[in-house]
Amino acid sequence: MMMSGDRLSSLRAMVAEKLADIRAAKAAGVPFKPATRRPRPTAPATEQEEG
Repeated sequence: MMMSGDRLSSLRAMVAEKLADIRAAKAAGVPFKPATRRPRPTAPATEQEEG
């Protein structure tokens, strides 16, 4: 059980670091965007197909 406790505390530390990064970015005025959901610079596919 000690091993899972260590893993949990290290996981909490990682989450705390990530939260600190997000808060710092928000304080700097930078909108935080997860890497998985990036807005596409191009128009949506439906508009491209119509034209």
